[in-house]
Amino acid sequence: MIETLLALYILCMMGMFAYSLLQLHLTFIHWRQRRMRPCAPAQSAQGELPLITVQLPIFNERYVATRLLDCVADLDYPPDRFEIQVLDDSTDETPEIVARKLAELAARGLRVAHLRRPDRSGYKAGALRDALPQAAGELIAIFDADFCPAPDFLRKAIPSFQDGRVAAVQLRWGFLNEDYSLLTRLQAFVLRAHFGVEQPARRARGLFANFNGSGGLWRRAAIEDAGGWRADTVTEDLDLSYRAQFKGWRIEFLEHEPCDSELPVDMDGFRSQQFRWMKGGAQNARLHLCPVLRSRLPLLVKLHACAHLLASSFYLLVLGTVLLSVPLGAAGNAATRAYTTSYAIAFLFAIPVAAALLYEAQDRPYTAARFIAMMAGWFVFSLGMCLHSASAAFHGWLGGAGEFVRTPKYGIVGARGDWSGSAYVRSRLLAIAWLELALMVFVALGLVAGWIRGYFAFYPVQLMALGGLGWVFGLSLLHSQKAQGRRLAAAVRHRQRGPSFTD
Repeated sequence: MIETLLALYILCMMGMFAYSLLQLHLTFIHWRQRRMRPCAPAQSAQGELPLITVQLPIFNERYVATRLLDCVADLDYPPDRFEIQVLDDSTDETPEIVARKLAELAARGLRVAHLRRPDRSGYKAGALRDALPQAAGELIAIFDADFCPAPDFLRKAIPSFQDGRVAAVQLRWGFLNEDYSLLTRLQAFVLRAHFGVEQPARRARGLFANFNGSGGLWRRAAIEDAGGWRADTVTEDLDLSYRAQFKGWRIEFLEHEPCDSELPVDMDGFRSQQFRWMKGGAQNARLHLCPVLRSRLPLLVKLHACAHLLASSFYLLVLGTVLLSVPLGAAGNAATRAYTTSYAIAFLFAIPVAAALLYEAQDRPYTAARFIAMMAGWFVFSLGMCLHSASAAFHGWLGGAGEFVRTPKYGIVGARGDWSGSAYVRSRLLAIAWLELALMVFVALGLVAGWIRGYFAFYPVQLMALGGLGWVFGLSLLHSQKAQGRRLAAAVRHRQRGPSFTD
């Protein structure tokens, strides 16, 4: 039995080591590209401009729908050369808010359309699929409800389409509320690794990249050539990106052109976003991994495509390492101790690789102490999320698209704002949080067993996992209690006020 557990542990270590090597390669590509050929900011389009359809897929976005439409209405583009489609599947009062705002925009001379469907079939992918035949544009710009594009967004992105093989142009995400809390600062810190290193490095070496679902434009011909939007996964953007690149199209990335977005500020919203991203990544791996391996793509492109598709499944290896550390530390013999100690270097190797990647990605000035603190915080927090993320990846590998669970947005900009009274907040703890509490107990038993046996090789991963799980569970509990308290206070005020004709 111990031999089997040891083999699984070594497999997890080798998987993490291989993934870390490829991440290190992306970091080196970006570092060298930045030193040899600094990327200049994009030039604005001039002369004859293409017709563009701006699509805004939304679902129950009462707090941000107006902000989104105001930003899109302010785009610096001739009114006769673009149209706005609101793909509205909402079931609350959002359609009324949108209708009033669209009437204002229409009075200003903008071309607008409010598209409603009888049901949410296909979720976001279905809305994009059903709206495309009604779009007039040769280019399709897509913004989720939490985005706020800059006025020059379209003019900065259009020149890339002069290359006839460019399917999509993705802009780097900026963050409207990064300074709201430690949770939002950590999210921005880590997302910069994707937008500040991974995406530009993939573009520089001709590797498979992805459209990120929002903050970019698609060439309509590329969407149709790749088979259109499909609801086979909950990350339809990654799916379409791979199908288009298999057809020979390219995805361009504008590293120095940010498109601002709102980060989740509560654990429930953060969990729903992460679950969708991790599950969708695994679903796309299930769909596209074999075609990548069977293709005639260069070996380097294949390796990085595999790592890209398996990124969310990396958390299965992390969770496996945490779980296996307890029995191996408690019951392992001298031989297993020697093996586990030797292969633990693979886990430790991921730390300096992640540090190099994150350091290369940051566009904010960090002191050494602050960067180390942010790095350590992210590493511990990500270990705390390992059960949640691994569960999402596992569901993705099981098959079936599943429900597209939206991430609630509250219209928070900057460092202030209260989300706890929002109609979209759930005041109960998710079941996964209680499983995280059980995992904390299991890891704590591993620490006790290691202390009794005098074997501390697993202490680093176990201590970080215990701290991260406690952090994630505690923050989830705190946010749940905050929302519940706000709702109870509102109910008390309502009873004290008594019934009214507006109730």
